[in-house]
Amino acid sequence: MGNLKKYLIKCVDITIVSGIFFHSFFALIGIIFTIYFAWKNFNLTDLTRLQNYEMGKENISLTTNKMRSEKFQENLKNLSSDNLLIRIGAISILENMARNYPSEYYWPIVHFFLM
Repeated sequence: MGNLKKYLIKCVDITIVSGIFFHSFFALIGIIFTIYFAWKNFNLTDLTRLQNYEMGKENISLTTNKMRSEKFQENLKNLSSDNLLIRIGAISILENMARNYPSEYYWPIVHFFLM
């Protein structure tokens, strides 16, 4: 009876120790997976942030070009106005556009005034 009791206590101790070991092992595996997926998510977030930044820059560029184009068209229409001050203002704005953006507007403006 005494040996059986000692054997059962020994088995219970081994079970407790092995249970603690497996619990710790699975906890460690869980921590490793958590760190891995957090790192992966951080890299994806960083990539997404970079893509959003690039798209934002492109949107600003497109919006700016659209606003300049609309300003150009509006001032070409203002040249046909009956009001002298509006026509002078349109000429001044077109001159500034030709100076500030020569690659885009210089030759179209020169061509328009020479027609």
